[in-house]
Amino acid sequence: LTEALKVAHQNQAPKSEILAYKIAALERRLGGKYQLPSSWSVSSLVSGAASLFDATALVRGPRNLALFQTLFDKTYRDTRTRDRRGPVPGGFKVDSVQEVRNVGWFKEYGKRREWLQRQKTDSPPKVPSELLTWDASHQIMKDSKLDPLQPGEAFLLHGTSARNAVDIVNGRFDVSLGSDQGLAGKGLYFAESVTKSDEYTDDSKGDLHAMLFCRVYLGSVSRCTEPDKSRIKSKCKGGGSNSLVADRLYREFVVYSHKQVYPHFVIWYKRL
Repeated sequence: LTEALKVAHQNQAPKSEILAYKIAALERRLGGKYQLPSSWSVSSLVSGAASLFDATALVRGPRNLALFQTLFDKTYRDTRTRDRRGPVPGGFKVDSVQEVRNVGWFKEYGKRREWLQRQKTDSPPKVPSELLTWDASHQIMKDSKLDPLQPGEAFLLHGTSARNAVDIVNGRFDVSLGSDQGLAGKGLYFAESVTKSDEYTDDSKGDLHAMLFCRVYLGSVSRCTEPDKSRIKSKCKGGGSNSLVADRLYREFVVYSHKQVYPHFVIWYKRL
C-alpha cells in the first residue's frame, strides 16, 4: 500500500478523477490501519521516506496560537522550586508551534497503549482529577483534528533544550540519558504546569525556548510516597502501575518507556 501510494504521489502527470479517488482511498486505508490522525497527509509523509514508518515531518502547527497561549496562561504558577535557576518569569509568550508527524513512533505508541490496557494492574486506568492541562488540551485536539483521549491518557508538558527537542521528535525519548537524581530515578518526567517544565529548558536559541506538548499514557497511576527510588521504580515496572505521580510544589508524572509517550507539538516561546 505504501509503495503504491508513493508511486502515485510522485507521478507528476495530471491525475484523472478515478486515480485521485484511488489515491484518496489508499490514504484512508493506511491512515485507518495505523489509526493516524485524520489531519495527517499520508501521501506527503511517504513521498520523501523509505517507508511509511520512517516518515517524520515537522509542520507548522495550528494557526490558532491563542489556544496554546491559553494553555500556558492557565497552567502558569508563580512558585519557585530548587530546580530553577534564577527567579520565576512573569509569564510566557508563545512564539510558534510545530506539529510532529512521526508515523513509526505514533504506531509504536498506539500498540503499547493497547497492550497496557489489556494488562492487570492494581487499579483501573484513571488520570488524576483536575489536571491543569485538561481543558486547553481538549480545545487544541479539536482544533488540530486529533483523536480524543482514551481512558488513562493525558496531555502533559515536557521542557528540554532546543536541540534535544528536535532530536526527540525525529527519534525517541532516551530514558538512559535521564538522571538518577530525580525523585523516581531515571524516567521520563512530565508536568501539568508550564512553570515547572520551563525549569528544564535552555536559551541556546537566544530568547526562544522549547517545550513539548505530549500525549502520555498514564494508565494506572501510583502516588509517589516511597523514599526508596528502587522500590518506586520496581512497582511501576513490575506491573502494579503504569506511571507515577509525585505531588509536591508541582505535580510531576513519570513513565519508564518512550512507548508511553507521543510528542504531538513543539512549542517555541519566550520568557517574560
